[in-house]
Amino acid sequence: MLAAIFLLWVVPMIAGNIAIGHRKNSPLTRFYGKGGWVLLYGVSLFAWRLPERWSRPRPWEVEGQIYETLGVRWFKQFMVDGDRHNRRVRRQLKSYRVFATADSRRHLAEWTIATEKAHIVMFLFALWPTLFGAFAGLWKYTAWMAASNIVTNVYPIMLQRYTRSRITGIALRKARAANQRAR
Repeated sequence: MLAAIFLLWVVPMIAGNIAIGHRKNSPLTRFYGKGGWVLLYGVSLFAWRLPERWSRPRPWEVEGQIYETLGVRWFKQFMVDGDRHNRRVRRQLKSYRVFATADSRRHLAEWTIATEKAHIVMFLFALWPTLFGAFAGLWKYTAWMAASNIVTNVYPIMLQRYTRSRITGIALRKARAANQRAR
């Protein structure tokens, strides 16, 4: 998988950085070509410092309808800990459940936050050469980078948010059920 990411994403990004650096037709591409990309990549790293409120699911996310409409549930089946993976594990371990306990849900929520931040950083890393490729008129490169950025970063970001929203929904339902039993 890392080899595929390297060949299909990193190599074109490096080639694009070189090509953009040689296109001197605008102040933006000159900025980018003269090392401005280093500054932009450095700024991208600040996504690790996003505040905690960023990762809290919004009320419209808890239902998960928007993500399912955008195909995130379908996309999830191909990921590690996705639906296909979980079904294979459950064939061997009948009691296996991803959201089984409050501790496993809490751990998974923390994992999704870290994974989401990593994908935001990678999204920004790929965004800069994509934008500057468009400014330089490298349309095929721009289309490739935009499409690959959507598949390798935007969908995984939405998947992390979808998973956290499901965890939040489960916690809310369990709390409601506990409150009703207590009455």
